[in-house]
Formats: sequence, structure tokens, C-alpha cells
Amino acid sequence: MRGQRYPRETVQKVTKLYAIGNSPRSIEESTGIPYPTILYWLKQAGVYKGGYSADRNERIRIGNMKRDARLAELSVQPTSRQCPKCCRELPLKDFYKVGSRLSDIYKEKGLYRTSTYCKSCTLVINKIGAGRTNRNQKDVVIRAAMWSAYGGACDCCGETRREFLCIDHIYGGGSKERRATHKGGIVFYRHLAKLGFPKDKYRILCHNCNQSMGVHGYCPHALDALATVGMAVESALKENRSLPTLPNRPDGIGKDEWV
Repeated sequence: MRGQRYPRETVQKVTKLYAIGNSPRSIEESTGIPYPTILYWLKQAGVYKGGYSADRNERIRIGNMKRDARLAELSVQPTSRQCPKCCRELPLKDFYKVGSRLSDIYKEKGLYRTSTYCKSCTLVINKIGAGRTNRNQKDVVIRAAMWSAYGGACDCCGETRREFLCIDHIYGGGSKERRATHKGGIVFYRHLAKLGFPKDKYRILCHNCNQSMGVHGYCPHALDALATVGMAVESALKENRSLPTLPNRPDGIGKDEWV
């Protein structure tokens, strides 16, 4: 579909308007011709001297003129306005006064801006925000209680920095549980708090150990522990000493069940 065709007289008229000082935007407003079309005609005629910056400044100037003209029409402060939250038409005394950033014309008339919502709705919104703050504080307490209940360190490598720690499912199935219960993050921590932080299914691991257990089924720290015990056993056999006691595996299996 091709664009609308304009007579040659229209092109000449636009060129003359631009020549006497009208901007392309003002020509668009007065004639209704699309802005890109006006720019195309002016560039074809070789008379367009502006660019994006010059045109942007012109738009800013026109916008400021329109704003000043709109404010100049104001004679007195409106006596009432509608609250967008409760949709009630209320007098201005039921709104909070806020600082004005409008032009000097607005200030010279003794006018002022009011809050977006009425006083009662503003109090409700602030109360909701305070409730969220209290909830965040409770979540901090829950996190601290959880770290304390599970020892505050990785069960595998002993890492204690909380930025590196997470909750691990000892027997796996964490993703399946999250999909079934839709609980993750702080919601999951609240769930553990309601259960009394059970230690038969959950423990603390660092992200490295947790990732290795999930991907490979073992952690290199456990292999290092086995190697250390093996070296100690070999040394004890050579020197006819008593064998060292095997530690429990990081996943909770006792020494008698080691393979």
C-alpha cells in the first residue's frame, strides 16, 4: 500500500512555512502532514538545516510554551479533586501538600501541588509498607534460626560463610519437592521453621558441595577424606599400630556401611 499523494502546491507551502521560521513539528501541527513526510520534502528541496538535536530543542521549547500557557489559564486553586485509589471526590484539605516543581507562573498564583492519594488512602498504603518491613524483619530472624539449628556450617567441608551456604536434601528430591509444594527461598525457610527444622531430611551444604553431589553423586572433599584415611591405615599397618577410626560419611551413612 502506497502512501498518500500530496499536490505540488502543498509541498511548496510547507517549504515556505519552513523558510519563514516554522519548525517541522509546528508545520505538522498546523497542516496535519506527517512529520517524516515534511522532513523528506525539506531535505529534497535542500533547505532543511536542522538535525535531531535542533528538532529536539524545538520540541522542548514548544512543550514549555504549552505548559506555561496552560498554567497561565489557571486563576485559582481547584477546590476539590478525585483520589485515584478510592475514586472519591474530596476537598483539597483531605490531601497532603507537596513541594511544587512547576514554573514561576504556577508559584506566582499561589498554587500548590497535592499528594497523589487522599490522606486516608496514604495512611493505608504506608501501613501496608510497614507490614512488609515487619515481615522482612521476621524473615531475617527465621534465617538466623535456621542457620543456628543446622549448625551454621557446611556438613562436608566446614564452610561457615553464609553467602556460600544453602539447604540440601540429604536423600535428594529437592526439585521434585519444590515443584510439588511450590515453596522456595524464604517461603521454604518458613516451612522448615513450622516443621521445627528437621535434621533427618535436611542439612547445610555449601554451593560447591551441593552442586557436586547433585551432578556427580559425590563430593571431592569426601574422596580427599577417604584418601587421608587410606594413607593413615597404610601407615598404621606398616608400623603395626591400631587402625584409625573411620569418620561418618558426609551424607550421614555410618562407618560400618562404607563401601
